[in-house]
Amino acid sequence: MGSRSPKVGPHVKQLKGAVKKLSDIGFNIFSLANNHIYDYGYNGLKATIKELRKNNVEYVGADIDFKSAYVPLIKKIEDSKVGF
Repeated sequence: MGSRSPKVGPHVKQLKGAVKKLSDIGFNIFSLANNHIYDYGYNGLKATIKELRKNNVEYVGADIDFKSAYVPLIKKIEDSKVGF
């Protein structure tokens, strides 16, 4: 994990195993677009993405590079397409 970025307010991080537990109970898409995604800098973001990929969980809203962060995730759910 990265080191804390200088900021005002709390630094939020995931607990080890959180992605697996959430995946196990049915969560399969995570939004990383939030004001805490960079609390632990680029290394923290990379660690988060690595954990999501390791658990075969899809994500949107942030990525390793700017262009990838803006690629929508399109899912077919029954007869409809849903974009995230």
